[in-house]
Amino acid sequence: MALGGWAPILPLQNGSNTVGEFLQRFCATAEDQGGAASYRLEVEGKIAIWRLKRPRDTTSDVRHADATAVAFFVEILRQASGDAWDPSGVVAVTSDTTLIPDDILPPTSAIPGALGVSLRFQSDLLLLPLPTVDPLSDIPPTGLPQPRQIDLRGRVRQIIEQRVADRDFGIDQIAASVGLPKWRLQSLLRQQASNVARLRDQVRRELAVERLTTSAEAIASIAAALGYTSASNFTRAFRSWTGKTPKEFRNS
Repeated sequence: MALGGWAPILPLQNGSNTVGEFLQRFCATAEDQGGAASYRLEVEGKIAIWRLKRPRDTTSDVRHADATAVAFFVEILRQASGDAWDPSGVVAVTSDTTLIPDDILPPTSAIPGALGVSLRFQSDLLLLPLPTVDPLSDIPPTGLPQPRQIDLRGRVRQIIEQRVADRDFGIDQIAASVGLPKWRLQSLLRQQASNVARLRDQVRRELAVERLTTSAEAIASIAAALGYTSASNFTRAFRSWTGKTPKEFRNS
């Protein structure tokens, strides 16, 4: 979720009395809107788990939105707890823990996992009165980059991540997406000691490692999702990156 997407949530806060009631209404609203992501509140005795689950085919560019979601929901728990707030009692599992600063959760409370969010906390927090959290002012800064702060390599990487499965999406289409002639894109990337092929390899390697470590997805399926014509081509590329086949890497 990006900050601009919080607007429909604010009325839910105004109509909820407790943290638990807000989360339940949040689940129902998200389900009614039919979004790709799904939310669920699970209570197991003294432990509550708030989950944001994303489809398997979601690209990793949503990790920024997931970090903002962590900040928003942790801020609700913090303000509801008041002076009794203990961040060590909250555990967040999400794909990129480096985007969660220490002033939101200590490093020991942020655990890397699959895309999405899983917040684990004491279930008695669900009974606390719901505070009003204005995401434009109350959420601690998460260190997410503003568009103007993303350099050309970052923009190209984002485009490649979004179209990584499309083998026909080459340098011409990438150049058009960033609004540059192909020769100009190549020249600017060369000045940054990079090129489109190298950035595509980086994106494929990172996505491959993520899928192999966070899912039981078939090797052939991962290969297709990363734009390879065959599992053998993917295996050859993965061995050149890591010295291991995908199967060996997953088993290790």
